[in-house]
Order: sequence, then structure tokens, then C-alpha cells
Amino acid sequence: MPRLEATLDRMREYGIRGSAVTYGTIVKAYGRAGNIDRVLQAWEEMQAEGLEANAVTYGCMLDACVKCGHLEKALHIFAIMKQRGLHRNTILYATLIKGFAKSKDPLAAKNLYREMRSERVPCNVVVFNSLIDACVRACDLQGAGEVLQEMTATNVRPDLITFSTLIKGYCSNGELSKAMRLQEELQARQLECDEIVYNSLLEGCVKAGDLQLGLRMFSEMRQKHVRPSAVTFSILVKVGESMGSR
Repeated sequence: MPRLEATLDRMREYGIRGSAVTYGTIVKAYGRAGNIDRVLQAWEEMQAEGLEANAVTYGCMLDACVKCGHLEKALHIFAIMKQRGLHRNTILYATLIKGFAKSKDPLAAKNLYREMRSERVPCNVVVFNSLIDACVRACDLQGAGEVLQEMTATNVRPDLITFSTLIKGYCSNGELSKAMRLQEELQARQLECDEIVYNSLLEGCVKAGDLQLGLRMFSEMRQKHVRPSAVTFSILVKVGESMGSR
């Protein structure tokens, strides 16, 4: 972050005092870079300056901590926001749920979802996708399916990411038939499979030993003009090796 560092040095050189917004921007930038040490340093400097964070600045700090994998600090910031009545925000809850998804903690993610409902905070597709991701990462596919049911029951429309995450989970777990049914539902909803979905299905075919279906999936992928990637071809090599060994 040389440009940011240079700008901060110039501000100090001229004795320019940053605002809460300035520090929020700094925290956000270091969060994107994954530099938790700088994130915490900027936050401490802001507090040392006697500046009071607003809702946006708190949001930047919470997001930065989650991006850096520092959930403990993120939850601490969220607790402060609760004390000040600044927490009833869909994006904040979605950010924390994403953090719990990355740490493979679906129980904590679901608890936050329940808290959202009790606080009457609107839930959107990002929240539900993050909940599904948390379940899939923890190999809780039954829980992921229950989240999908809850999602449709609350009239939130599943998107490609919803189906992609579930399909990958089922394929990784060797449940190819369930993944294929989801692909059919995806297409019935007028959504188009992308390279990630096809790669997951191809991997599922290899895992299940259904190589003919794998080849049909690749043929469909080409017919739909979905561009294969290096990952796609690496999976096809596995298909070829499996067929050659028969």
C-alpha cells in the first residue's frame, strides 16, 4: 500500500488531522489488503485522536476485521454498535455471517440469522447464501437444504450463487443425483449454469464414477458456450484417466 502510506505521511508532515471518515477509509483499505496489524493500528490512532466513530466507520472496521479473519475483534465492534443502537443493518449481519462461514461455524451463523429476525432486520439473498455456505463448508448439507427452504419460504429468490454453492457441496459429498436435481431446478428458474457450476458437476461425476454423464456435462457446457477454464481441463484429464483404467 505505498500510495496510502505516502498520503498518510504527507498528512502527518503538514499536521493535517484526519476525521472519522478518513480513518474509516484507511481501515477499509488495509482490510482489503488483509493487513490486520495496520487495521488495528489505524483504529487505535483514531481513538487516540479522540474521534468518535459513526455507523459507516464502525461498518468499515467490522468488515476489515472479517476480511482479515479477526472475528473476535469484529464481534467486539458489533457489540459496541449494539450498545449505541447502530447494529440494525442487513449488511453488517451479512458480513458477520460470511465470517462465520469462512470459519466453518454454521451454528454461530444461524444464531446471527435468528437474531436478525428477532431484531426485524431484513434478510436478503446475500445473508441466505452466506448461511448456506457456512453449512456446506462444515459438511452440513441437511442444514444447507433447510436454509434453502427457509429462503424460499421468506420469498427471497435464490440466485446462481445459491445453487452453485449447494451443487458444489453435494458433489463433494458424493451426492451427484441431488446435485443434478438442483441443476434442473436452476435451469427451471431461468438461470444459466456458469463454469463454476459445470466444474462442480464434472468433479461430482468423477467422484461418483459416472464418466459418461461427465462427458455429457462437458458437451452441454460447450453447447451453452460456457468457456472452459484450466480447472475444467484438469477435471477432464481425471475423466480420461478413469476411462483409460477401465
